Amino acid sequence: MARKGWEDPPPVALISGTEDFLRRRALAKAVRASAQTGRRVEWVTTKEEVEDALTSGMLYTEPLMLVVGDLTAVTPEEVTARVVAKSNTIAMVLVHEGDVPAKLAPVMEAVPKTFRFTYTKPPPYKATEQAIEFVVQEAERLGKKIPEPLAKSLVDRMGADLGLLSYEMLKVSLLLDARSKGTEIKGEDIAATMVLTQDADIGVVVDAVGARSVKGLLKALDRVKSNWPQSEDPTLAVVAWVGNRATTWLHAATLDAQGSDEREGANRVEVNPYVYTRFVLPVARQWKVPPLVGLLQRLAVVERAAKTDRVSPWTMLECALIASIRSADAPR
Repeated sequence: MARKGWEDPPPVALISGTEDFLRRRALAKAVRASAQTGRRVEWVTTKEEVEDALTSGMLYTEPLMLVVGDLTAVTPEEVTARVVAKSNTIAMVLVHEGDVPAKLAPVMEAVPKTFRFTYTKPPPYKATEQAIEFVVQEAERLGKKIPEPLAKSLVDRMGADLGLLSYEMLKVSLLLDARSKGTEIKGEDIAATMVLTQDADIGVVVDAVGARSVKGLLKALDRVKSNWPQSEDPTLAVVAWVGNRATTWLHAATLDAQGSDEREGANRVEVNPYVYTRFVLPVARQWKVPPLVGLLQRLAVVERAAKTDRVSPWTMLECALIASIRSADAPR
């Protein structure tokens, strides 16, 4: 971006395109970066909501990012006026799912080209090429490296869905961290991730924690322990998986407590709106913020114990998860 990034956003920007995963991630990055600098974020879809937000925005001392989810809520003249004014005290981010239709082209064209961010699905014959490039970049984002031939093998097996590939890269990254195997992703690591997912299935542990089921948790932990290679301790892997999901739940619970709607929450947490509404938000609402903070704190203690070769970190993990579930169940 021409400025400092989304920490110092342009007066008006446009995020659009047919590639849902990348578009949502770009919006979430913009919102997160702006919010971290103290900017208020409001989400609107109608002309009336835009007008109300702009009017109220002038009454606050902190700057505002206004996310406009419908291009019909603004006119080309309004966009041009904000561009000409060059003030980003109220920064407007226009969002459109898909290609911008001809009737809305004037609104798009009023946004400077520098601040139009378009994420387009490639034609089918180029989908694999884009997916391979994405896997390599996703590994780098996670602090890892994956050879391009291995990235191609992964795409050949999993398909070109970027959301799914992102999840697979997260899993293998967590596995490497849990096994302290450095940053180079090898075929054996991806194979191990898939085998462990099928046999040990840490995901069932995560689901049991989310459901606050002590019985389900103990059963899932026993399955992980019995199917994990005997030469390795699965503690860090479980901590990484549960911790990653618990962080998402905490983010969602915090947003929900602040009154954010489901659309805003899904974008900020960087998940599909259906997944957020169906799977993330219900868990966040069941747990709520304080118990989730406690869960993450307990996991941090277990992680330190496992990394310093303390006696029986697996037992500590079981106790930490059970205590967290019971804490969430306790009346508040």
